[in-house]
Amino acid sequence: MEAKETNGDDAQQTMGPDRLLPTPRERLHQNIERLQALNNQLFWDQLKQAELLTVIELVGFKIQHLARQIQEGEDLGEAQVHACLPPPEPQQDRRISRELQPLPVTRAFVAARPIHESRPNLPLAIRATVISEVEVRIKVLVDESGRVVRIEPLGTTGPASDSLVSATEEVARQWRFAPAMRGNQPVESEVALTFRYTPKTGGN
Repeated sequence: MEAKETNGDDAQQTMGPDRLLPTPRERLHQNIERLQALNNQLFWDQLKQAELLTVIELVGFKIQHLARQIQEGEDLGEAQVHACLPPPEPQQDRRISRELQPLPVTRAFVAARPIHESRPNLPLAIRATVISEVEVRIKVLVDESGRVVRIEPLGTTGPASDSLVSATEEVARQWRFAPAMRGNQPVESEVALTFRYTPKTGGN
């Protein structure tokens, strides 16, 4: 029989196509490696998630801690403010202090009193205007020496002419008073005077 010689190149050409396709065992190993890679990737993803959750928990803990520090600082500030305020005085002490305070001294006031009274001496023409009982009221200002320095009419009751009122004011200006006193000091004061006229006597 003749032996057919083959060289190395022919052998490789014959075996080359079979080596391009992996065997079932190789494909199994490849799939196992791929599965392991996926499992490792999943593990790292889960580990990252766990780390993220841990970081979130740490941040939350820090926030709570800072909130407690802020609250404690505010409480301390309020305590310092209260400590700076003076303690309230006891009610009983304030009442006693008010009772012990001396009352203000009020000097006694003594009203002015007339020491010289001028009687109205009406002219006949003015007296003729008095046809019924008439009262003329006047307010006078008495100075520290007892003299009348100002006159203000307060009104009349009954028919009174202007001339009757003017004559009455002139009479009141001649009055003299012991001045009003506040303690030992003479002071100005106001005095109200009433002059009554009747048709019969012409004036009192």
